[in-house]
Amino acid sequence: MNAVINFEYLVSPTLSDDIYFDKVVDNLRILSELLSSGIYSIYLERDIVSKMHSYDYFPSERIFQHKISQLREGTAFCSSDIVRTIHTIIKHSEELEEQHIVEWDKEPEVESDIVSISQCRMKELQEIYCSMAIDGFFNQSQLVPVYYHPLNPQLTQRISFKGVIKDVEPACVHVLPLEFYNCLDVISNIDSIFSEMDGYELYKKAETELEYKFAFYVGVIGLIKMSALTTTIDWDDFKIGDGFVKSLKENQSFQGQQYSSVVYNAIVNLLADTEVNEIKPFYTTATSGVQRVYGEFYAYRVHITKSGRALRLLFWKDDYEVILSNIGNKNELLIYEP
Repeated sequence: MNAVINFEYLVSPTLSDDIYFDKVVDNLRILSELLSSGIYSIYLERDIVSKMHSYDYFPSERIFQHKISQLREGTAFCSSDIVRTIHTIIKHSEELEEQHIVEWDKEPEVESDIVSISQCRMKELQEIYCSMAIDGFFNQSQLVPVYYHPLNPQLTQRISFKGVIKDVEPACVHVLPLEFYNCLDVISNIDSIFSEMDGYELYKKAETELEYKFAFYVGVIGLIKMSALTTTIDWDDFKIGDGFVKSLKENQSFQGQQYSSVVYNAIVNLLADTEVNEIKPFYTTATSGVQRVYGEFYAYRVHITKSGRALRLLFWKDDYEVILSNIGNKNELLIYEP
């Protein structure tokens, strides 16, 4: 599943309803961080910068500051940060190239519920999406447009194409003329793609703190979607502690080692707040009833395995954030400082 970014998504903070301003900026911020680290990759529509210029939506501080000044509630984001985020996404992404050229025997019928900034842009989008639908059909792969939604970024829009293809380059195995039909789900939240990914597969390949964070984030939003949980999670709701990766290696929980799957599942359930885990305070000593505290953070423990090495997950939590500290043996009283 390959994401293809339209320019409207990049400037979605200016186009979306005010109540989703922070959410759509967060979406861009996650992408920027992942792309600049080489952890994730996306495509951009062709000539995306010149198109933003031509429709007067070039990402400048002016247009975002104007939007921020009109918000009913304040925001922690500033226009310069948003512009920097967008340019980082553009810098670290490739433009999508058309792979198939078709000659129509019967021009495609288009059905769509997409909202566009103008009729001219709508025609342009239909051409882009038709090309994506054709490439996806012949390549047997899924290209997912990432656009914007004027009402709610959690909602999906759809566009379909139905026609008769007379000829195609490069040549295909299908008998021509070919009855063609394909549809695209147009999303407005990159989490919609992340939720379809396999977080544990990402975990098994992870080496850095950011790669582990992405693996857990993918797992959590996937579990929330699959189980129809009411829980929500934001990228900043948790972080990976400085000693976390080291502790995985020391306790056979790194990548595909013996305890990796149970560690991964325990952390995902913890962050998704499924109540599968039995969470207990982590005390100052084995016989003490005094919970460890560091500033505003309180220490907690979750049993990962009950036999053999009897591993535990140690973490810190305050009112806003969870810090995954380390994995350790039951008889150890070590939790790294947050």
